[in-house]
Amino acid sequence: RLDMTTASNYFIAAYSPWMGLQTEIRKIVLNLVFHDLADLKTHLQSPHSPLPLDDEFLKVLPERLEAMRAVCQQHGSRLMVVIPPAPEDLRTGLIQECGRLRNVDVLIPVRILPLDNFSDGFHLNNKGGNLFTDHLALALSLKCRAD
Repeated sequence: RLDMTTASNYFIAAYSPWMGLQTEIRKIVLNLVFHDLADLKTHLQSPHSPLPLDDEFLKVLPERLEAMRAVCQQHGSRLMVVIPPAPEDLRTGLIQECGRLRNVDVLIPVRILPLDNFSDGFHLNNKGGNLFTDHLALALSLKCRAD
């Protein structure tokens, strides 16, 4: 189901290529006028919501891992959790240990990456994505050989 703006954009685009390309043209003009606009977003990092306290974290995590593992088992598959990198340690050791106790594989190919690997302090940019993908491929390859 489309919202009214998207529906009207599709309707107008069917009759006018110029109007249909209006959004893309606006993006091109903005990038020409403000050529450093893409770099600006790296400086406008939104504050991250705080992680729950260790007690809360350790109460909820095992329940959720167990629930996900049970669903996977019902469908004849095995749960494998992959933790992406962050600019700081986000209790990845606790998650990995909890997974071990629940018989859930937790892969952490790269725990921490410098901020220049993130587009906004949270999402990986191309550099970080390539680095993470290489490490993930190696971790999955090693895990599959071990099993």
